Amino acid sequence: KNVSLAIDVIEKFKTEFPNIVAVGVGSELRPGLDNRGIVDDEELNNLYNQSKYVLCFGKWEGLNLPIIEAICAGSIPIALSHSEVSFEFCPHLFIAKPEVDEIYKKIQKLDFYYEDLVSGVVNPLGLIYHQQFSPKSVAARIIESLN
Repeated sequence: KNVSLAIDVIEKFKTEFPNIVAVGVGSELRPGLDNRGIVDDEELNNLYNQSKYVLCFGKWEGLNLPIIEAICAGSIPIALSHSEVSFEFCPHLFIAKPEVDEIYKKIQKLDFYYEDLVSGVVNPLGLIYHQQFSPKSVAARIIESLN
């Protein structure tokens, strides 16, 4: 979502780092991306696991599951401050203003501490989210809400 902003951010990075590979999934073709179309869960998981950053730019996304999925796969989600859901599931450190230069600066800063952020923030939070959003935990909460 918010594809034009994502493309602009990626293009800004490509001017400095021309070998960056940016992948898009879903039915829409996105210029400047390696478009994979609609992928199954296994391929999506593989893509998350191969990614350093996942751009989660939707404003109205329900739970914005890509934030949770990215964290569970060990990637850093980049979410935007204009989405209330971003603040519910995404560490505030990974949230940027919805402006190209702000997102660019945010990722540059995060990249300097990337390994520490993954081991100290993403991986521990991923363990929590794996438990919290496992099918068994979700089913238990649904059953509990019906009682």
